[in-house]
Amino acid sequence: MKNTLVIVGGGATHRQVPWFRANTDYWGLVSLSGIMRWCDQWFELHPWSVLGPRDRRWARRAKPLYTIRRYAHLTHARQFPMSVFQNHPEAPFTSSFNYLMALGFDMGYTRLGLYGCGDFLKKGASARERTVEWAGLLYWVGYWRGAGRWVEIPETDLPMFDLPRY
Repeated sequence: MKNTLVIVGGGATHRQVPWFRANTDYWGLVSLSGIMRWCDQWFELHPWSVLGPRDRRWARRAKPLYTIRRYAHLTHARQFPMSVFQNHPEAPFTSSFNYLMALGFDMGYTRLGLYGCGDFLKKGASARERTVEWAGLLYWVGYWRGAGRWVEIPETDLPMFDLPRY
């Protein structure tokens, strides 16, 4: 198994992804199909009913694909493992990134790169992104680091994680 996982989000630092690093798996969200054409594992963790036409088209051909539940019309998709929630009953699952970080942790990756995942506090972010989604991401970064695992965050996203001391 590879030891490094890179999760790619739609934020500005997705352009800094260190593609084709040795011993690395790359995971992405179906909603990023407009900026990312390839990854080792795709995820669509929203109900099918809320997806727009572009995301539906991409989900039909994105392989391999994890979805939040089984869909008869997506025969190539696997259901996201519910054991992740049982393994982390206290953890927040407030955004897709939280799901991916938890799964990667449970799969035994020892290094994590987060690229394009740091726009939660930037201009234009929704109230939900600025509160519960950002807090969930901070939780999982701390969870990984607290377990002695390495987390890489692009320098331009670091201010989001360097909170002022009280």
